[in-house]
Amino acid sequence: MTFEHVLVVGAGQMGAGIAQVVAASGRRVTLHDAAPGAVERGLEAIGKSLAKLQEKGGGDPGEVLARIAPADEVVGADLLIE
Repeated sequence: MTFEHVLVVGAGQMGAGIAQVVAASGRRVTLHDAAPGAVERGLEAIGKSLAKLQEKGGGDPGEVLARIAPADEVVGADLLIE
């Protein structure tokens, strides 16, 4: 069974890290958190982490970030990680 679209509920340190790894594997990710501003902070943390990885020879952060979509509500997905 494969998962093309993953919903990550919780955009804190763990949720953002999970979203980053899933997106880096080529899957679409939706990132949701009920706390105001949490998704934006999570995306910022992911961007910083990807920039550090790029300095060490990693890929383009923009490609990974393009696979992560913020969401104000829980949406349908192949897999939900909370």
